[in-house]
Amino acid sequence: MYNNRGIIFKHHFNLLPHSLKIAEWLSDGMRPAVCLKIDESHRPVKLRKIVLGFPCSVNQTEFKFDLTLNYKIASVIQTYSEQKPTLVFCATRKGVQ
Repeated sequence: MYNNRGIIFKHHFNLLPHSLKIAEWLSDGMRPAVCLKIDESHRPVKLRKIVLGFPCSVNQTEFKFDLTLNYKIASVIQTYSEQKPTLVFCATRKGVQ
C-alpha cells in the first residue's frame, strides 16, 4: 500500500485481510492510498502452510492451554520443517522465546 506521503506499507494479505479498509484509513481524502494485491503465483518460493488443531479440555484456562502449546512447538517444527527455515505465528511474545 502506498499512502499520499509516499510511504510504503507492506503486508501479507492473509495476515491482514482488511487491506482495503486500511488503505482507506491511510488516505487523506484528496488522494487515496493504493492497495496492491499479489497472488501466490508471484512468490519466488512457494509456501507450504500447515494448520494443526489441538484439543483444549473444559477445565483448562486459555493461559494454561497456550502454555501447553508452547511446549509442543519444538516437535511440530522438527516434524514439518525438513531442516529448512520455518515461520511460526505465536499468540504472545513469550511464546517466541
